[in-house]
Amino acid sequence: MKSIQRIPIRDQVYRQVLEHVVRGEVTSGERIRDTALAKQLRISRTPVRETLLRLVQEGFLENHVGRGFTVRPLELRELQEVYPILWTLESFGLTLSGPPSESDLDSMAVVNGEMVRFGEDPSRLIELDNEFHAKLLSGCENRRLVSMVTHLKRIVRRYEYAYMSHEPLIGDSIDDHDRLIDLVRTGDVSSVGRLLEEHWRRSLQVMAKRLETHDT
Repeated sequence: MKSIQRIPIRDQVYRQVLEHVVRGEVTSGERIRDTALAKQLRISRTPVRETLLRLVQEGFLENHVGRGFTVRPLELRELQEVYPILWTLESFGLTLSGPPSESDLDSMAVVNGEMVRFGEDPSRLIELDNEFHAKLLSGCENRRLVSMVTHLKRIVRRYEYAYMSHEPLIGDSIDDHDRLIDLVRTGDVSSVGRLLEEHWRRSLQVMAKRLETHDT
């Protein structure tokens, strides 16, 4: 029998507030009051303020003197900075860990099949895409690298929820995933790296275009 895990209050608050920000449930520029949030969650102000300060450090919130905490605006520059780091680290992580096991590849194929099923549910598609890429690096033992990739994908997810909720270009992603699985099965790791870059670069181009159109 597994032992019961008790998650500290500060971690629960962090996960909940982060998810609200990533999903766009609190919009860019919107103010977040620690006192109001603490009252809503029925907890003391201290863990809430710790969470908000942590999210400032991670780039999701801003802390202005006199205004308090606000959600950081979505910016094209952030996308242009994050995506190249993401595809580089993901490729490097795969090189370090070696190809996923056959069982992991089978699981990835199942996830990709689920993406076909949920073609009309953008929110679920984004989560499945994230799950697919997480499985790709499931064998990577470099915890710092995996942590960095996870953080970068949270940033990317925020843009996906904002700009891909109505017309997700999921067809290209599914095709890329199928090709990735085939290349990994054949052991062609170098081609996998090139495909990962192509995959993320295409996503960057689409996201940047939508962000520029929205700003205009």
